[in-house]
Amino acid sequence: MEVIFDGTVSRPLPQYAPDQDDIPVRLGRYQEMYNLPLVNTSHNLSDEGSYFSVTNPTPGTGIAYGSAGTQASFSATTGFMVWKNTAASGDPSAKRIYLHYVKVVQIGGTAPASNTSVQYAFVTDSGNRVPTANASFFGPGGLIVPSNQDVSTQSVATFWTPNAGVPTVPAAISPRLCGRGQMKGGARTLLDSCVWCFGALDNPGSSPSFAAAGKFCENLPPIILGPQEFGILYLWFPAGVTNPFTFEFEAGWWER
Repeated sequence: MEVIFDGTVSRPLPQYAPDQDDIPVRLGRYQEMYNLPLVNTSHNLSDEGSYFSVTNPTPGTGIAYGSAGTQASFSATTGFMVWKNTAASGDPSAKRIYLHYVKVVQIGGTAPASNTSVQYAFVTDSGNRVPTANASFFGPGGLIVPSNQDVSTQSVATFWTPNAGVPTVPAAISPRLCGRGQMKGGARTLLDSCVWCFGALDNPGSSPSFAAAGKFCENLPPIILGPQEFGILYLWFPAGVTNPFTFEFEAGWWER
């Protein structure tokens, strides 16, 4: 027997309905029914080809962020990592980017001692923030890949990381400061791991250490990038650093 569900497509949160009311089924714009998942993982997103990840090109080869003494304070025109949603504005079928996490590991060389803490901020912007200098570009079909080997869906995201220097980004157009915090209250240590989680309902877990390598995790608000919108993660080290911050990274997000 064929069963057809009628419902209402409602991407925004619909009006509240009290218990015992009969109401239409809430549907998404891809005909899916909203439900409360029994398993809180991202596997279903990967299964449908909506989940993407990116990492540095060669495991074991670090990326240098700046040089001796650089990025001791916040600057709106000096970014660390930049995302762009390349989907066309005004297209009703355009996808949004839902950031999930970013992981950074300090590797190789000499730890950037002398800084007094590790600070960060996250800004979204509807204006052009494409880096103009000292940035490496990652595009779909290259190192931005679906996490499901069985699919070949192309991402709508482009992504930039530092390239030897500190990336220069254009001045803010319509910025929203969505996140601000301290990743570590002390100098960076070789093999420190930093993880930013977007929209997590609980703390992802840390094992901080200020004398040896530790894991530092921070929660940020859920960040969603619409067509032609940018997200910028800023990172700086008060009091400066005596050596470049050299790292490997991994980031994940989904697109729907």
